[in-house]
Amino acid sequence: MFTLEQRFASEIIAHARDDAPNECVGILGGKEGHVLRLYRGTNAEHSPYRYSLDPKDLYRIYKDLDAASWEVVGIYHSHPRAGAYFSDTDLKLAFWTQAVYIVVSLLDLERPVMKAFRVSEGKAFDEELAVVPDGP
Repeated sequence: MFTLEQRFASEIIAHARDDAPNECVGILGGKEGHVLRLYRGTNAEHSPYRYSLDPKDLYRIYKDLDAASWEVVGIYHSHPRAGAYFSDTDLKLAFWTQAVYIVVSLLDLERPVMKAFRVSEGKAFDEELAVVPDGP
């Protein structure tokens, strides 16, 4: 099970809405599977159908993660016009196999759907996602 504090879940949804109609992309940084910071990224594709994290953002994020001795805990992106599933395109882009992948669907803007996935041996598997109250 992957736990995500409400503030991070809300920020992912806000990022998805802000970048619509294009897909958004971002990274969840932290330690030992616990999310400590959300990094909004720029979708270099500027597309409603695919995403690619801008290399400048990736460099900035990695630099910050390294300084804090953190790791990439998760990667998130949105599907503005599709469900919250892990597409074949998503699978081809999934090279951080230690991270959880979160997809948020904006098919219903009032009720976005967020799902988590793990990638192993070239396949995506559902990961239970628990949105929990914010910690201290």
